[in-house]
Amino acid sequence: MAITAEGLPGGSEPLKGTVRVHEDAPDDRAATKVIRAKISYNDMGLKSLPRMDENDKEDDAPFTLLWGLDVLIRDVDNGTPSGLVMDVADNGDIYVGILMKGPGTDDDTLEIWRSTDGGYSWSRIDYLKVVGEIDHNGIDLAVGPGSNPWLYVVVNRDDLSSIGQGIYFRRIRVDGSAYDWVTIVEEDTVERPRISVNNDGHIAITYVTNGTGVYRGISTDEGLTWSIGLASTGVTWSEIYISDNGRGYHAYVVANTTVRVVTFNAPSYSADDVTTLELPDTARHVSVTASGGAVSSQEAVVVWANKHIYTNVWDVHYSYSTDGGETWAAPDVFEPTNFPYPYGDYMNYPYVHRDRNASEFGFVVTFVSSWDTVFYAFASSANGWSTSLIPINDHNGATSFGAVIDYCPGTGGGCIVYGEQASYRVWFDGWNFTEVQEEPSQVGHGIVVVSGGIKTSSNVRVYSVDGRMVASGKGFIGLKRGVYLVRSAHGTVKVILR
Repeated sequence: MAITAEGLPGGSEPLKGTVRVHEDAPDDRAATKVIRAKISYNDMGLKSLPRMDENDKEDDAPFTLLWGLDVLIRDVDNGTPSGLVMDVADNGDIYVGILMKGPGTDDDTLEIWRSTDGGYSWSRIDYLKVVGEIDHNGIDLAVGPGSNPWLYVVVNRDDLSSIGQGIYFRRIRVDGSAYDWVTIVEEDTVERPRISVNNDGHIAITYVTNGTGVYRGISTDEGLTWSIGLASTGVTWSEIYISDNGRGYHAYVVANTTVRVVTFNAPSYSADDVTTLELPDTARHVSVTASGGAVSSQEAVVVWANKHIYTNVWDVHYSYSTDGGETWAAPDVFEPTNFPYPYGDYMNYPYVHRDRNASEFGFVVTFVSSWDTVFYAFASSANGWSTSLIPINDHNGATSFGAVIDYCPGTGGGCIVYGEQASYRVWFDGWNFTEVQEEPSQVGHGIVVVSGGIKTSSNVRVYSVDGRMVASGKGFIGLKRGVYLVRSAHGTVKVILR
């Protein structure tokens, strides 16, 4: 039976499930290990900023390798996105949630878009969408295991109607054959709900109250019933991840200047190990993920936006564990993003993720600058990030919300979704999209791809993948096989020569 009902709980949509919330005392009472950051004045600028030609204007984009032609997911001129979430099913189908805020008191919409061909084409799945008043930070999405998995959505309802405010959990089969709504919290003092699901269908959840209490919970029956408890107090940001062996990782920011990482073992949400990472200044946008395997050798990574104590600049710092979260490395700068920032520039929305079907970690962050760049990095181990950073976005990235990353089998590696700045457009890119061939004719701005190079009737400059200007002029320009960005007075196009 196809589902036609829309919206948050109410009307004809049933509310099912049971939630037990335990608030006896914070669950951070286990013996806490404290690790202090090893930060010095010289911990910024150890890598080179992506290079531009000396003749480029100050506000031009850094021209380094972009994976391929970004694919347009959303091209509907009816507002501006205000949030993104993404997850990938076991069969490789990609699900992207885009929060569209309605004007005034109009309903917001969490649109669900799906690609079944590795990200090359997209369609909006209307029976999966959520309609209602939704908080800006109040969405997350996860896809369960199996051939017809549950799509899980959690939303923070921000509505004064009779239905009420609070956090609601929705599960719906991706073919539309079944669905449920579960009420998690019925009050208006909650925000930032986050969920994670493993191959057993166990789901972990966290959310923060306006009173700065952070909660952690588990469902072992695919989201129908929940056991949730107060984890700590004085919290501003929170993220959660559950691995395939049931080992969970809960990271949150306490009193703005410490990051606490708690491990737990499903079906229990109770703390197993508690580690406090003491920082010299403010943290935000915390994110955590982990590998599979035995707990004793499981690798985990936690990242956050870090206010640099000496320069007042937001950069990215991290810590990692190689023993299932029992011990963590001292907080330090995140190597891939450790280049000198021009005045006024900063990093925002760092996000780290390891898909349950992947063997590598992925990382994405937005560099807020004259050209807002979405940077990507990957690592096969928790501390192997040093040389992997590349900019991805063909279009100026959104700065009011972050990009998201996952592993997409259809692209043979990492995949990214990001919003375009001040636009209704949302874009997708994937690792092997560099294999996409440009049309062997007009590619835009009077530039034609021909055998052995390009032809152009106007003056252009051609940039290589490492940011160097390799050619300039007009007429025929000979080029080797590779990926180039060609700039003219009319704009810039990407050219791929085979």
